[in-house]
Amino acid sequence: MPERAVGDPIAARLAGAVVPAIVGAFDGYQAAFIEITRRAKGRFERCDWRGTVADAAERLDLYGHVIDSLENEVRSALGERVADRHVWAAMKAAYSVRIADRPDYGRAETFFNSVTRRVFATVGVDRNIEFVDSDFEPSPRESRGLELRIYAPVSDLNELVANILRDCSFECDFEDSGRDARLVADRLAGLLRVAGGSDRVDRAEIIPALFCRRKGVYVFGRLYSGEVCLPLGLALLNSERG
Repeated sequence: MPERAVGDPIAARLAGAVVPAIVGAFDGYQAAFIEITRRAKGRFERCDWRGTVADAAERLDLYGHVIDSLENEVRSALGERVADRHVWAAMKAAYSVRIADRPDYGRAETFFNSVTRRVFATVGVDRNIEFVDSDFEPSPRESRGLELRIYAPVSDLNELVANILRDCSFECDFEDSGRDARLVADRLAGLLRVAGGSDRVDRAEIIPALFCRRKGVYVFGRLYSGEVCLPLGLALLNSERG
């Protein structure tokens, strides 16, 4: 940190006043993004495609709206020192302390940079007032990977697919889930043979979270058969028939 920022009590006071607002805005953005995203499954179940499009637009616009509002708040709070790099260096240091134990510190750093660049319209980078390389080393907990739903042992592909579809827990009926399970199982059996595996699946790993896009919902995972690992993606559509 620049020497003046360390010994500037006004810069430290301003940083202490403004940084909580930036952290609060980031938390608010995260909560709003998650809330919009959670609507997707219900939209799919009700075939509410207009709502799906509206949610997509709201999600895209959300970040800009939050940064706009925060920029105005920061400018008002800092006043004539809004473009003082010593103040922003103090803010970066204080912000780093506030996000040090967060698992989403990388996104939090990017959020801070968005505010900085609104104020300075920076060309190139200034390591004193924005995050270039993260201030933190990745923690061991971040290497755990995705949560997975495990199906093992698997004795029947048809039953496996039926279980995967059932575990999606949709609040709407399938038109014919038995037919769909059979069709998918037949396709998987062929793909496994082509890949050098067999109809026997040792283990299936499925990501519990559904991926929603437009009128489709997608289930992703992978199958293990001997030495073969086969990526799995199920694309689901909904209509008045189910």
